[in-house]
Amino acid sequence: QWLGCGVPLASIAVAPVVLLYIIERIRDIRAGHDPSVRIKTAFVKQRQVQLTIDKGMSGMTYETGMYCMLKAPDISDFEWHPFTIASGGGRSEFQVLFAIVGDWTTQLSELIKEAQKNGSPYPKICVRGGYGAPAQGMRDKKHIVMVGGGVGATPFLSFLSNMCNSVQSG
Repeated sequence: QWLGCGVPLASIAVAPVVLLYIIERIRDIRAGHDPSVRIKTAFVKQRQVQLTIDKGMSGMTYETGMYCMLKAPDISDFEWHPFTIASGGGRSEFQVLFAIVGDWTTQLSELIKEAQKNGSPYPKICVRGGYGAPAQGMRDKKHIVMVGGGVGATPFLSFLSNMCNSVQSG
């Protein structure tokens, strides 16, 4: 349908949604550039990396089973990569585990190894999230069956971490 003034009706219906999406994306990306976020510790094995990231004053919140987006400005200013958070929710720092399989993860592991070798600070990291994921609702269930392998192991570790924290805190 045309409105009679050369503008399709669908464009008027879709434009507010697209504009809202663009504003939300810009806000989310800007929030991910908090200078207080840093890599606290890093362990690089042959083909795996474990990062402990201090959220600093970023205001980022996450729960068990969520994922985050990471960016290393030393590698690229525009590449954000999703990683499942391997820690139980609600702490001031969280862990991310990943395999060194692509260009980005290889470059990040090289930067970390170089920083450890030279005793210099770890590379700057930007974090967005936490974002919901299917594993997030596990704690609300009476019975669960967990099978984790490969990529599925990280939500499993996150849930186990949360269970251990719950038992320790009472």
